[in-house]
Amino acid sequence: MRHVIHLIEDQSFGGVTNMLDTMMKTPSLRAIEQKIVPVNLKNPAPKSYKSDTIIVHFTVSWWSLPYLYALKRVNPKTSMILVEHSYTEGFEHHKVPSKARFRMMLKLNYMIFDHIVAVSHGQKNWMQHIGLGKHNSNIMVIHPLKNIQPLYHLPLKDNRPGKTPLKLGAFGRFAEGKGFDTLIQAMTKLDTQQFQLRLGGFGEEEKKLRALAAHTDNVKFIGKVTDLANYLKSIDVLVVPSQHEAFGLVALEARAAGVPLIVSNVDGLPEQATRSELIFQPNSSNSLIKSINAIYTSSLKTLAKEGRNSTIGYMDTQVAAWKNLLT
Repeated sequence: MRHVIHLIEDQSFGGVTNMLDTMMKTPSLRAIEQKIVPVNLKNPAPKSYKSDTIIVHFTVSWWSLPYLYALKRVNPKTSMILVEHSYTEGFEHHKVPSKARFRMMLKLNYMIFDHIVAVSHGQKNWMQHIGLGKHNSNIMVIHPLKNIQPLYHLPLKDNRPGKTPLKLGAFGRFAEGKGFDTLIQAMTKLDTQQFQLRLGGFGEEEKKLRALAAHTDNVKFIGKVTDLANYLKSIDVLVVPSQHEAFGLVALEARAAGVPLIVSNVDGLPEQATRSELIFQPNSSNSLIKSINAIYTSSLKTLAKEGRNSTIGYMDTQVAAWKNLLT
């Protein structure tokens, strides 16, 4: 039996822990013994693991370098894999003041690993473009594991009856970079009788977002989304307006649920759009409005079918990729 150790730093990082939970419960991966180990990167003496493979899920940084080099030193014959959950071209563009220093940090970290797993093709293309990894062939794409089967039971979106408004949805943490401000700006320019927004979430940017929406009545804040299925049933279209997004699980979930999708043109999001007119330029409310108007005159039923069909076999493909890498 193969033995795999998953190293994480923050157990509250929901996307990663949920993916690992799915990975460990997948029947075809149960032949691999897997264990999740929380680590402290400030510990200069990492453990030696009796494992065939160590998979790192924490975000690398200058702080992680001493730990990772020490980890490799005490596990010299163990294959090491990095899953890059965080860094992307969009992240670099919006968050990094010194690209040269940032890229040097990435190269020094990435050199430690035998394989780099990108979670989208957009992310992989950026990695290869700036010369990360020991060589291009050790960078591969495996999308995040997510059991989307339950979402197939939701009814596909149908065309709106009569002159009812188009119900747009968006949700997530109200944080800088999520693009909800651009979405609200677009809503203030649209006909309030034709377009409504149900905005779910909470976070440090909530006061700012509420102020942006103060003078329009077509934006409703609904708080944290605790029932995803019911939320997706309550909207006609999901908008993902992020400034950077390595993959975008919410977009995958919307496609599986048969909810048409509008996404910003960053990182892994364009890969999830079924039509080019439903991809808009980040931070541009006017570009977003064009996509909203395009979907307003489109067949929601057709878009819903296209989205759901694009997810068929998703889980099997990602599981097969992991099985091939680990065995």
